[in-house]
Amino acid sequence: MENLLEVWANFGERPALIWRDRSYSYRWLRDQTRTLHADLAAGRQPGAGQVVALAADYSPMSVVWLLALLGSRSIVAPLTPAFDAQRAELYGLGEVELEVALDADDQARTRVFEPQPRQPILQKLKGEGRSGLLLYSSGSAGKIKAVVHDGARFLGRYRVSRRPYVTIPFMLFDHVGGLNTLFHTLSSGGTVVPVFDRSPAAVAQVIARHRVEVLPTTPTFLNLLLIGGHQRFDLSTLKILAFGAERMPAATLARVKEAFPAVELVQNYGLSEVGILKTEAESRGSLWIKLGGDGYQARVKDGLLEIQAETAMLGYLNEESPFTEDGWLRTGDRVEVQGEYLRILGRASDLIVVGGEKVYPAEVEDVIAEMPGVMEVVVSGEPNMITGNLVKAEVRLSTEESRSAFRERMNQHLGNRLLPYKIPQRVVLTQEPLQTARLKKRVR
Repeated sequence: MENLLEVWANFGERPALIWRDRSYSYRWLRDQTRTLHADLAAGRQPGAGQVVALAADYSPMSVVWLLALLGSRSIVAPLTPAFDAQRAELYGLGEVELEVALDADDQARTRVFEPQPRQPILQKLKGEGRSGLLLYSSGSAGKIKAVVHDGARFLGRYRVSRRPYVTIPFMLFDHVGGLNTLFHTLSSGGTVVPVFDRSPAAVAQVIARHRVEVLPTTPTFLNLLLIGGHQRFDLSTLKILAFGAERMPAATLARVKEAFPAVELVQNYGLSEVGILKTEAESRGSLWIKLGGDGYQARVKDGLLEIQAETAMLGYLNEESPFTEDGWLRTGDRVEVQGEYLRILGRASDLIVVGGEKVYPAEVEDVIAEMPGVMEVVVSGEPNMITGNLVKAEVRLSTEESRSAFRERMNQHLGNRLLPYKIPQRVVLTQEPLQTARLKKRVR
């Protein structure tokens, strides 16, 4: 916390956040954080040294509370409304002692809990007087994992300032990607412009109104932005489009590259367990990347990616350790390797075996995504008595089309591109988004 406050002293009245079209300066943010930190230290505000659930979204005071709590040896669990249905369960799992909830006016109300201490990682942090960050990750398998980081070590990633940009933190406030965007922007003197309506039109309007330069988002959103007619908006201030949280289909990337020829395209790779890694693409618009740098190393064993990080999590609250004996995180991501570069194929657990043959959902999704009118597609396996599994495709279209007409069109498109056993035998058309409230592709 102190490192950020020292940096902010140099930025003065420069806008740190634009929230609801109102600007909040770095001086304001620094003064508010110092005041709240002093109140926590003196006991005028509860939460110091406790496990605190910060029920909030991006706002001036959510940033203040997050930093002041981390500076007060608290273990902070940010939670957005996306987790409302599981809130009670997650509070119990994380042994939450205090909830700080920020309302629509950015005012805090608190609620006290009395959990039974059972989690050794949390008790160790508290016993040593260290801060912590508790992130709940839904992961690709849908099961929520409770990830615990050392708070000071997590913030230590942001000691090096970068070029300041006006940035939309598209990923949620309790997502490792969202926090990464927030702290990178604020440690560099940039301006954070939160959005609360993540529809393409609403985000495009914010970009145009506030002259946003950086948008870190998902491939699904970029696809929807292109389909929705991005030309209607002035997006000329964009300098960087970063994408992550799910695989980028090659067809979508090609369309993004064509639509934004002057914009830098950055493929992000990250996990709640280790944070966001630096990447270097083989060329503009390439899905082949180098991973590592800034305290990270990557290696591939048996076709699966492993990561070693100086700022890796301390562990899970509800899962066995995913680390190897020599300290590498098993990501579960299957990759292809080409010299110094690698390409993410998808989760190893998503593999579909059809009559003894292997099918990677991502390969099928990429080809279906090339078809006109396809907004989103999720490919998965479905049990079958004869072949063990069959390939199923759930598809969301931009226009109305009968299932039989789409299936005929799909079979023609895939016939010369994929082997017969990879072509979906079951097709479901849906009008529902195939992305979850956590901004990840729906569980296969």
